[in-house]
Amino acid sequence: YIFAKFGFLGVLILPVGIFHMIVTFLQHKYEKFVRTLYFLSIGVWLIGLFTNYFYSGIKACFWGFYPKAGNLYFIILIQFTVVISVAMILLLKNLHNPKFSAIKQQQLKYLLVAFSIAFLGAGDYITKFNSIEIYPFGYILTLIFLAIISLSIVKTNLMDIKLALTQTGIFIVLYALILGIPFYLGFRTNQWIIS
Repeated sequence: YIFAKFGFLGVLILPVGIFHMIVTFLQHKYEKFVRTLYFLSIGVWLIGLFTNYFYSGIKACFWGFYPKAGNLYFIILIQFTVVISVAMILLLKNLHNPKFSAIKQQQLKYLLVAFSIAFLGAGDYITKFNSIEIYPFGYILTLIFLAIISLSIVKTNLMDIKLALTQTGIFIVLYALILGIPFYLGFRTNQWIIS
């Protein structure tokens, strides 16, 4: 039950993270609004962590145990629906924006399809209510979402993956040298134990 309450943070931050990604990709200026959404999500999570307002326990289902919705859980459904809907509307509005190149518009199409499929994963939210017992299929839709995003990364260079891999490689090599050499010398000479 406590693991469900800690995992609840991910449930709250997921739609905010999606919204953040989309407004960043579209180069819109919503920093204060996004920051407010993150703070509100963390505040709701802290309330949920110490109360039973959002998760009221665990219920046994035909596939195993699953968190049970509390009295205020409907707020999470509203938050998810509103934030994701606004993000999807922003994607739709910018789909044929003339300031975006043809490649960027193709990336927008991939994002729209991927997030539309991920949006259907909200069925997992409904499963937490006592009277409804459907298998939480959201993970399947998440795999489809990831496949579409991966395809977009490969086909349209979404997220500039070459740059990200290059920077990651440089980061790993530098940290290996900066931290590796002193650790190697310390273990080799046993001088690090004395100091």
